[in-house]
Amino acid sequence: MISAGIQIFDTPNFDCVLNLHGVVGKNYNYQGYPELYHLYSINKIFSGKPWGEIVDRSGCTAYPFKLKIRLPWTAPSEVIDLDTVCDRTVQNIIAANSAPYYIYWSGGIDSHLTLVSFLRSVDHNDIVVLLSEGSIVENPYFYENFIKNKLQTMDSKLSSPPGGTHITGDCGDTIWAILDESFLNNPTIRNYLYRPWREYFIKINPDPDFLQYCEQFMSRSRREITTLFEARWWFYLLCKSQSKAVYKHITVLLDSGIVNLVNFYENTLFENWSYMNTDKIINGFDWKTYKWPAKEIIYNFDQNRDYLVNKSKGFSNHVIGYKVVRNLTINLDMPLFITDTNERPTLSTEPFFSAAEYRQQYYSNYQHLFQS
Repeated sequence: MISAGIQIFDTPNFDCVLNLHGVVGKNYNYQGYPELYHLYSINKIFSGKPWGEIVDRSGCTAYPFKLKIRLPWTAPSEVIDLDTVCDRTVQNIIAANSAPYYIYWSGGIDSHLTLVSFLRSVDHNDIVVLLSEGSIVENPYFYENFIKNKLQTMDSKLSSPPGGTHITGDCGDTIWAILDESFLNNPTIRNYLYRPWREYFIKINPDPDFLQYCEQFMSRSRREITTLFEARWWFYLLCKSQSKAVYKHITVLLDSGIVNLVNFYENTLFENWSYMNTDKIINGFDWKTYKWPAKEIIYNFDQNRDYLVNKSKGFSNHVIGYKVVRNLTINLDMPLFITDTNERPTLSTEPFFSAAEYRQQYYSNYQHLFQS
């Protein structure tokens, strides 16, 4: 269940919310909210077209509305190996959630590690694999040897069954600094990725106030952030993981048929491991070594050396979850916020509406979500 408060916002609707509260400006340069503007500027450094919402889990950024942080940031101290992290995560999930466990499996590295982790320690009769034809194409070896005629499976396009717990691989990418091949192979980025982050930041945005804020932002990690790669890791882990965490809550409307949805990688155990092992995320610029520790665990289970050596991250969107609501009447691409009942308030003129329309259709029901 999503906690009460604004969970997600996109640029057009965020502009509207701020304007309704008397905050004006462009490109997140809002009077009274300089931290948000600086975070947006960091986001622009890492991507020409930033995706998702900026949610600072450290609690150090002022917002114009009440923002519920799903997993508040705490600097970890425990040294723990990835194998143990996977096992403990599974045990924590099954201790708090009921079977059957519906595992979203695309065949990609993150969802694959999720499934392997469950197969290692959970009764296989309690596991249902949600997959598609694309999942099988992405990892035919595993399907033929470990899933077909051995595990319960369901087509992800079918209606949702009642009860149980749905397990996704969401938040996996943030543990691995959300690298993509286009970023890694950008000629300019390659010259700076393992050099001091300040050099590249100054090149892109030399504004003194911005750079001073960035120093403070990096210090929140309570560890040394030296390179541009580490700066990317820290920004995405801290400020983009919640956007990843609510992705399926946005794209899949939950009803009574799905009582619980858990993101396998959304916990402090995985963040702890990532915090202590950023040097293991990728070896230099070798794309096939990206997420290597995860592939090693998978290999120890299935002995598929081809997957270990040659599998690289791709866009895995084969399993987006059940279409539990058939006739959508709202625009899911631009939700303003989401409540603890998964209700999505909407306006007929969304995302553009006047203050009068807001007062008539929003304020009486949702004023408690905004800062006084």
